[in-house]
Amino acid sequence: SRILKTPTLYALRRYAVSYVRPSGALPLLRVNKQPYGILPLVGRRFVDGGGNAIESGIAKIIAVLRPMWELAARGVPQLTDGDLVQAQKILQTAAWSQAAFYRDKDADKAICKIPNVFSDAQQSGRGGLIKTLLAAVGVSDYWQAHIYNCSDFLPEPPYSPGYLAGVPWVLANDKNPTKEAADDTTFTDANNYLQRIANAAIQTPTAAANELNKNQAGPALLQALASFSIQKEQGDAGEKFVLGSGAVNKVYSLATPKMPYVEATQQNEAVFTVHTPKELANVVIPAVTGRATLAEHVANTFVGQPLASKPSRADRAASALVDDVAHLVVETRNLGAVKLSLDYLKGRTVGELNIAFRTTLDAFSYRLDAWMTARANRRLEQLRERNAIGVYVGGFAWVENLRADGRPDSDGFLLAPSIGQAASAAILRSGFIANHEHGAFDIALDSKRTRRALDILQGVTRDQPLAALYGYRIERGLRDAQLGRFIWPLRLAFPWRPAGADAKDEANEAIGARDVVDGVALLAAWSNSVAVRARLKDALTHLNQPGAIPNDGEWSQVTTVIEDALDLADSVADLLLAEGTHQIVQGNMERASAAMNVGDKQQLPVETQVNRTPRGGASYTQRIVVLCPADDAQWPSDRRSRAEPAANAWLANMLGDPARYRFSAQVHRAQVDDDGKVHDVIDHDPVVIAIADLGLSPLSAVFMANSVADPRLAD
Repeated sequence: SRILKTPTLYALRRYAVSYVRPSGALPLLRVNKQPYGILPLVGRRFVDGGGNAIESGIAKIIAVLRPMWELAARGVPQLTDGDLVQAQKILQTAAWSQAAFYRDKDADKAICKIPNVFSDAQQSGRGGLIKTLLAAVGVSDYWQAHIYNCSDFLPEPPYSPGYLAGVPWVLANDKNPTKEAADDTTFTDANNYLQRIANAAIQTPTAAANELNKNQAGPALLQALASFSIQKEQGDAGEKFVLGSGAVNKVYSLATPKMPYVEATQQNEAVFTVHTPKELANVVIPAVTGRATLAEHVANTFVGQPLASKPSRADRAASALVDDVAHLVVETRNLGAVKLSLDYLKGRTVGELNIAFRTTLDAFSYRLDAWMTARANRRLEQLRERNAIGVYVGGFAWVENLRADGRPDSDGFLLAPSIGQAASAAILRSGFIANHEHGAFDIALDSKRTRRALDILQGVTRDQPLAALYGYRIERGLRDAQLGRFIWPLRLAFPWRPAGADAKDEANEAIGARDVVDGVALLAAWSNSVAVRARLKDALTHLNQPGAIPNDGEWSQVTTVIEDALDLADSVADLLLAEGTHQIVQGNMERASAAMNVGDKQQLPVETQVNRTPRGGASYTQRIVVLCPADDAQWPSDRRSRAEPAANAWLANMLGDPARYRFSAQVHRAQVDDDGKVHDVIDHDPVVIAIADLGLSPLSAVFMANSVADPRLAD
């Protein structure tokens, strides 16, 4: 006897057809250009008191399987901050299966022999699960179930599932039969196999054999399964006529057991054995079929009975499918439902069939969530049947990594000289706000940093590499801090190697720096300042005359110099990034690429525009006249005063009496003692020199006057 009775199977099929929607039961909701998916849900502990036995049984089965499903769901990739590997897995994951596999069936184990409560045909884990599932629906004699006693497929391992490579899901491409046709493709009269299979459904197996067997060979997977489904339903219909009639006195077995030393039952008019559905289809039972075979009798039941469904949406057509075949005899209702389904599907596009086909296979393999939401779809139908007034829409969401936002409602206005510069600044600020945790786009371009960056870029235009330019600044900073003795050891620790061993190897118009610290290498290594200090110490100890190791105070000054160089390099990077962004906003991709290549490939820089204030309106020139006094004879004369006597006289009047200016210097002398050691001896009296002693005119004195950090010599 069957574990599940025929009415139960009909109710299960109706429930699945009406409520299981793997791709969702409701259409998309679009707000402006943003689509939203709507998924009806019920609580995990929801119990419908008015539900029938089928709904209660499905709820119990879901309760058994859900813990295993939730355990497996933990392995699903989830998007976390900064995890690009997980993000790639999510982007490569589709909502339905992308590959099809199959398992070979073991013919010797395809049919259960003798059900036995002590059977060990199944492994204990699988058997225990089947026992629990059957107990959830009230079946106590679980050993009667086919799936419990029999293993229809070869076990894994050692047998692994095969991959259906080159098999299209719905329709093969005309140019490449191993590929799927385009989603907007529709069936033509020549390739509409669904129409031909639907017509064969109500024919006798003999008349439909050629068509169904041909379609079972594909090439599409849906084509093969649809053909097999028709043949299976035709065989089941004949079997139902036999088992449901009183003409057959007793059914001993659906197959003859193969056991050694046991004789098979002798066949006669009262006892006969059927091994295949094809043999059963050719059986004639006069009390049931008259002179016709079972297959002919099944086909004849459709004669004179209209079989059609009203055109409607897919969800309504599925819900009405059971009602559309209710007028047929019970034994042929499933066959009629499959025929109506094929009639409805034959006019759909390949894209629609593709999604529906794959999601249906998923729902009967691993998509337990589709059966969970089926309960919500059933609940939604019950609410609609009440004809409630109004529409109730609810929703919920999960918020992860929620933190309090301490930012102000507005970050203020951006004041910029032009619209283009304002747009560039807005983009850079948005980039910083989105990536502030990582420090990206943290740009500071005040006037001082911009001016220093422009000085470096000007040096690059004169064919000086960034490594040498940064090295110049580091050496100048050390010299100004009275730490010049560390310059040569740093050159040894971070040597600059130009393109060529000799000067003649370089371009004649530009001779690159040679004796200078490699600023780029030093700044790159500064992330580990302890290692830099160790390299400097090693260079000092390997000099011909080893130098003193820098103490903590001196190293603090060295740190200040290098950090200033780091700020300079950061200023250059900020200016180039801002310039590249500004040129992209303006649509000048070539200039943006040139700006980025300065820091990357050290190409000649472009003239930056992001730091310039565009001038608009009408321009005019103002001329200023300065009335210069007569020449002052108290000041010495030189070539500058003779070249520009008027400016020289004006400066002499501004500076006043030259006797006011004196220069004092302390003289250091090297003295060798009797032991051969060199000592630094300072003269007691300083040397005092006046302007007149130097012979400097007011123009020369002004040109030579500057800070200690940037002295300039007169020509």
